[in-house]
Amino acid sequence: MMKTRMIDKFSTKSKGQVVLVVLLASAVVMTLGLSVAKRTVTDTKVDTDEELLKQAFNTAESGVDYYLATGKIGYTAPDGKSVADVNVTNVGGGSTLSSDGLVLTNNAFLFWLIDHNSNGDIGNSGYKGTNVDICVDDTYSKALKIDYYYRAAGKYNVSRFGFNFDSNNGTTVNGFTAKVGKGGCINLATNVGEPLLLAVTPIGGQTKMVVIDKSGSNFPVQGEEITSIGRAGNIVDTNTGVNTQVKVLNRYKVPAFMLDAITAGNSVLSK
Repeated sequence: MMKTRMIDKFSTKSKGQVVLVVLLASAVVMTLGLSVAKRTVTDTKVDTDEELLKQAFNTAESGVDYYLATGKIGYTAPDGKSVADVNVTNVGGGSTLSSDGLVLTNNAFLFWLIDHNSNGDIGNSGYKGTNVDICVDDTYSKALKIDYYYRAAGKYNVSRFGFNFDSNNGTTVNGFTAKVGKGGCINLATNVGEPLLLAVTPIGGQTKMVVIDKSGSNFPVQGEEITSIGRAGNIVDTNTGVNTQVKVLNRYKVPAFMLDAITAGNSVLSK
């Protein structure tokens, strides 16, 4: 009898341990299963958000192109699943004009002194001041070329100026005027003819540029800043779905060859 009881007791204990192991194994398997399921759902959501983000970005870019082509500020993708809201603000129009960043060496940056029509052609009203300061970074020690374009007696002309900011920097340009010290401003008279354009080119280095009115007048608008917000997902509610923004500076331009083709005292354009 004693032996039978011991066997039954041992058997019961073993069965209890087996059940416990099974329960623990089941818990581990269930936990892993739930974790995988959760990860799968999360990955699916991330993939969906990335796709919506790409769609919103492409739509935002299309919104900019649509505005440039039609002048309209509302754009809907052909499939109707994404939209772009476009906002346009003027650049310039005050007493100071900025290059809005570094201008690379040998690249001309344009500061317009004449207004523009809606089709991009130059207009008939512009800067009325008589002189401006053209300023570069305080540490700039290279050379600067300034082309002042103006209209006189129905002809288009240009006056050219050059300045060396530091004769010891290895970028001295023959024929340029020496300026004592690095950086600072160059004062330029703009009372010759009807002012049209300042094309300022750093030579031998890069720098930021600012043009400042010195005679109490304002500069004309230089172009426009286009901000396009693309929205995908829930395109009805602006607070949900996926949004992305594209910003473009659309400044007025002239063909690059025109900057070199116009020579002082002569005209290659007709009114």
